[in-house]
Amino acid sequence: MNAARFPSLTAIAIALASPIAMAHAVGAVEAPTRFVEAGTVSFSSAFFDDYRPVSARDMIERIPGFQLDNGSDARGFAGTAGNVLINGERPSSKTDRVSDILERIPARKVMRIDLIRGNTGRFDAGGQAVLANVVVSTESRSWTWDARVEQDTDSGGPTPGGSLSVIDRQGNTEWAGGVELSTAYFGNSADERRLGAAGVEEIRDEFERSRQHAIRLNANSATRWDRHMLRLNAEVGYRDSDFRENSRRTRLTPIGTSFNLDRRSDTDRFDLEFGGDFEWSVGAASEARAVGLFRRIEVSDFNQELLGPDRSNVTVQQSADRESIRSESIARVEFNHSGFENRQLELDVELALNSLDNSLALRAIDPSDGLAPVEVPGANNRVEELRGDLQMRDTWQRGTLSIETELGAEASEIRQSGAGAPDQQFFFLKPSLTIVHAPDERRIHRFNLSRRIAQLDFGDFISAANFSDGDIDRGNPNLRPQQTWLAEWSSEARFGEIGAAQLRAFHRWISDVQDRLPIDDRFEVPGNIGDGRRWGFVLKGTLPLDAVILSGRSRLDFSGRWEDSSVTDPVTGRDRSLSGRRKFEVEGEFRQDLTGEGWAWGLETEYEDARVVYELDEIDINERGIDLGAFVETTRFFGVKVQLIAQNLLDRRFERSRLVFDGARDATDLSFREIRDRRRGRSVLLSISGSF
Repeated sequence: MNAARFPSLTAIAIALASPIAMAHAVGAVEAPTRFVEAGTVSFSSAFFDDYRPVSARDMIERIPGFQLDNGSDARGFAGTAGNVLINGERPSSKTDRVSDILERIPARKVMRIDLIRGNTGRFDAGGQAVLANVVVSTESRSWTWDARVEQDTDSGGPTPGGSLSVIDRQGNTEWAGGVELSTAYFGNSADERRLGAAGVEEIRDEFERSRQHAIRLNANSATRWDRHMLRLNAEVGYRDSDFRENSRRTRLTPIGTSFNLDRRSDTDRFDLEFGGDFEWSVGAASEARAVGLFRRIEVSDFNQELLGPDRSNVTVQQSADRESIRSESIARVEFNHSGFENRQLELDVELALNSLDNSLALRAIDPSDGLAPVEVPGANNRVEELRGDLQMRDTWQRGTLSIETELGAEASEIRQSGAGAPDQQFFFLKPSLTIVHAPDERRIHRFNLSRRIAQLDFGDFISAANFSDGDIDRGNPNLRPQQTWLAEWSSEARFGEIGAAQLRAFHRWISDVQDRLPIDDRFEVPGNIGDGRRWGFVLKGTLPLDAVILSGRSRLDFSGRWEDSSVTDPVTGRDRSLSGRRKFEVEGEFRQDLTGEGWAWGLETEYEDARVVYELDEIDINERGIDLGAFVETTRFFGVKVQLIAQNLLDRRFERSRLVFDGARDATDLSFREIRDRRRGRSVLLSISGSF
């Protein structure tokens, strides 16, 4: 082994032992990056040459210790941002995900990527602690394309897809457009048993499959003159999907009775979004930005359940037609002033109008009348929210120390049309303090104390039919937003050429925990069940393995999370963990690039703890086995990337254990238990992508 590799081995050992100490041990190792300032790392385009990227997304995924986040789909614009900027700006779109935007940018147009880990207050960070800023040049026209096909090895397929996009410049205007077509197929087989007091009562042999077809069109432009910039964007999409489940059931009590239960679901979805922003300078040291956005989502569902001795002789047991229309209108103004030395002031004002119109027609079998209408309280309703959000932020930079103070306020009014559905008004203050210490270019520590307000899901206000569990999911018009005080500390160190590790610890004090709220021991709704807590830590990073694997470049990207929580169960009155939270999860990707040959291969794996959901008369436990995938890719032929991915190599198991009680689970006996073992099946995905 070459003696020059021994420092890398030492660095790996230190990294595993202590993310903080390792920066001192390897501080003398020079990396092919330059540090713009404390807390900001700049990766030139040459850094990615060994990986032979085709798109900007390929480059983002190779940044050590960084994981792409597309942001959330919550209402409003503030706080929903992903962790990637394009030329220092956050895209003024919510439907067009940042990962899709990056895929449409050819790698050769990326000049560099700045990883901003410290003073993110200089940008529209949207609450993100770390940002990646992709600096792009659009001096000439370029096209990007990809074609892909997936084949299930157990059932269905093949399912093709592809996309084509263009970026160009005309005068002072940069513009882009694209189209994407996709299909999908998922087939699952499952064995399910229903157990009663005397043992197994029923055996179920099940198969389900889902098919989907989708098309998306998008366009955007940016025009600059003097110190002003106008950006416009639009996207339209359509998707149709159908789901079929067949369950062959054999009852053991009475012995030998068999029958078929079929469920069908057909869904159409139409998405529309258009918006833009205008940015201008206000004097020498101030800038302003106005953002406008409109979204509309229309969903139409048809569900049906059929019962019979076989699939050719069935009776419709129940059916449901649902129509829902969601709309969102946002107006936002941002102002920042940097005329002070090492200080920046920001003011953001946002006004948003959101609505959900829902209608449900449920019919169920009646012994005398056949299919008869069934009234579902709260299913036919309109929910509308007018919300205002104000944020003031002051950021100081003092040498290696950055201090960011923020005071936000949120006021909203929710109106509902359903009978007995009250109007509600809310007002919350949202203070925040962030302290960042970057003692040198390879270490950074961050502390944050803030109050956060969760966005209510309008779907929780609306009742719906649950055909899978044979139940009605009731809505709650009195739901309040969950409020959280968050204390978070993180420490990051970088070592060698690509080594990075970050340890983050957090504690959340939660008021008005959103969970399942029992009503009169008869049914339950989404509701607020009191105060709770969550705490834990996250470890993630990148380990270079060149000292262990001598050929090419090798690396291991990893992340792990452990957490615990506490809340008082509204049914039993005893302490338990928060419903639906997994205690731990681990992910890892090993990748080896044979740089001289233009080939790469790797393995990806993940594992998660069980997810437990507590309801009035049920406990629902979902477990997933270990997921393992492998890939091989090359860029040596005609400058395109060819990638072959084998998914779910271990035939991952999805196990569900559903415990159903005769009534409230604190006062009644267990009625039955359903145990389901579902297999997704293996699949192979071939994709080809390039640019010109």
